[in-house]
Amino acid sequence: MNLDRELLFRFFNKETTLEEEKKIRLWIDECDEHRCEFFRERQLFDAILLHGDPSYEKSRPRFYIPWHKVVATLSGIAAIVILTIITTTYFLQQSFRDEVMNTVTVPQGQRVHLTLSDGTKVWLNAETQLRIPTTFVGTERRVFLKGEAYFDVTKSDKPFIVKMADIDVRVLGTSFNVNTYDKDYIETVLVKGRVGLQMEGDTQEWEVKPNELARYDRKNKTMEVKEVDILPYVTWKEGHFLFKNQSLEKIMDIMARWYDVSVEFQDESIRNLHFTGDIKRHANFSIILKALTSSVNVNYRLEGRELILYMK
Repeated sequence: MNLDRELLFRFFNKETTLEEEKKIRLWIDECDEHRCEFFRERQLFDAILLHGDPSYEKSRPRFYIPWHKVVATLSGIAAIVILTIITTTYFLQQSFRDEVMNTVTVPQGQRVHLTLSDGTKVWLNAETQLRIPTTFVGTERRVFLKGEAYFDVTKSDKPFIVKMADIDVRVLGTSFNVNTYDKDYIETVLVKGRVGLQMEGDTQEWEVKPNELARYDRKNKTMEVKEVDILPYVTWKEGHFLFKNQSLEKIMDIMARWYDVSVEFQDESIRNLHFTGDIKRHANFSIILKALTSSVNVNYRLEGRELILYMK
């Protein structure tokens, strides 16, 4: 099966139908040659967005960044890595210099790996936005996160701070995952090193150690720190969904972000069904749905981008 460049470019630009996306995913899985070709076309598409190309359709939006001045680099991390970058530049006064900031936005069904100017590596999950400086200046390394990201922070005498709507995570050099998807909670899981969490308007700093989860309750403004199995929280960056006794409602929240669908539960009791399993992120969505529903009294109907779950 062969694919033309126009179809791939429409895929990168989020203009393909669900059937066309399935066709592309199957094509990528056929062989390593297709996978390599996919990445080559992805790089070309990114270059067109970043620098402009008169041969590309004039009607398409173009975003230009002075890329030779931007130290952050982008690279693929899985069989499918798709990135849409919407870059805005503005100035924040910090110390006696200004920081030029760029915004990286990852839409549904896509994720990206980037390296910041200090060498810190960051993995961004679907529906995530990260504001980063072209170069860190002043006495702190500060970034702004909305969504989910895994950070492998380069050691430095300058603290690295991840700022979110309600809390800050402060580190010097460590690896951790931060998840702000849930409207009620912010979760931070530490893989190695140590981090301190500080709630907005509070001077107390909560220390988190490896294999611990810190869960901030946005409504009650409380913090809970406990030991956990960290694998289900971090395997997303390796291209897996790992669920351990997870509710179907939570699983569908994750699937909706990755497969760009909306989910309707026709029976509320379905939400509380629990599952354990390890699924590749690029598996066919229908196969995943069959695996989830085959062992329980649940059926599904997929209408375009709307998934309907109901009792058999």
